[in-house]
Amino acid sequence: MKKIIYLKKGEPYFYATYFGKEPYHPSIETLVYDGETEDLGHVFINPQNGELRVFENNEVSSVYDRQHLAEWVLEPADFSKPSEEFVYIAL
Repeated sequence: MKKIIYLKKGEPYFYATYFGKEPYHPSIETLVYDGETEDLGHVFINPQNGELRVFENNEVSSVYDRQHLAEWVLEPADFSKPSEEFVYIAL
């Protein structure tokens, strides 16, 4: 069953991925949700540099709220299985 992440304008979220070769290194970028537009999709802003991160339609991936980020950090990386899928709902 997919987990739901509710996106609220002005709230912080976290773009979390791994990079590099083994051992992989986690990378976490803080983003603020700026809303959803018909032509762009879901729009997030990096508050440190003002850059936009845009996810068209419902193609949001690797974005977590605080609760799900904590789960991501505590769970050992297992690249042999697909990553967990989420449903993102804008409020």
